[in-house]
Amino acid sequence: MNFCFPSGETDIYIIGLDVESRAWAFTKAVELRKNGHRMEIDYAGRSFKAQMRDANKSHSKYVIIAGEDEMSKKSVIIKNMATGVQEFIEFQNLLSYFENKNAT
Repeated sequence: MNFCFPSGETDIYIIGLDVESRAWAFTKAVELRKNGHRMEIDYAGRSFKAQMRDANKSHSKYVIIAGEDEMSKKSVIIKNMATGVQEFIEFQNLLSYFENKNAT
């Protein structure tokens, strides 16, 4: 595997709310980084509130929220941090969503 981590402000912060969604978040973060997105992810298993604070501190443009319900529906919530608008996006459409948003 040969890729670098883009520098600058964070484009996307992924919040995993349980063990399964945190494992998914780690895998998805690697995939998004390979596509040039600047990512942050919580490795400590902190609370939702703590992770949202971290997303704000890192000036993330978008937050992906994944929990038990999202895993069962094979979709995530994406929050635009500038507008507060939240959308449900299926797993299979996640990469194209950010390509279309030009998050990088």
